[in-house]
Amino acid sequence: MEQERKKKKYLINPLLDWNTGMDVEVMDTYIRTHLDEKLTPKSIIDHFDMDYQYARHRFYLYHGEHMTSYIRRLRQEQVKGPEAQGEKS
Repeated sequence: MEQERKKKKYLINPLLDWNTGMDVEVMDTYIRTHLDEKLTPKSIIDHFDMDYQYARHRFYLYHGEHMTSYIRRLRQEQVKGPEAQGEKS
C-alpha cells in the first residue's frame, strides 16, 4: 500500500499545475529560451521528466497546435522579426 502511494505521488511533477496550465507555460518558456538549439518534443519532455503522451496532450490542449508546429512557427516569426514589423508600419 505504501509503495503504491509513493508511485502515485511522483506521476505528475508537483511543481507543475494541471488546472492553471503551469506545466505548459514552463515548457513554453523553455522552448522560447532554447529556440536556437535543436528542439524536439521528446527532448523538451525528457528535460522536464514528464510522461510523453501526457505532456503532448496538455501542450495541444493549451496551445491548440502540436509542439512541432509551435516550434516551427516561433522560429519563422524569429527569422521575420523586425522585417515583419516594418512591413506593417
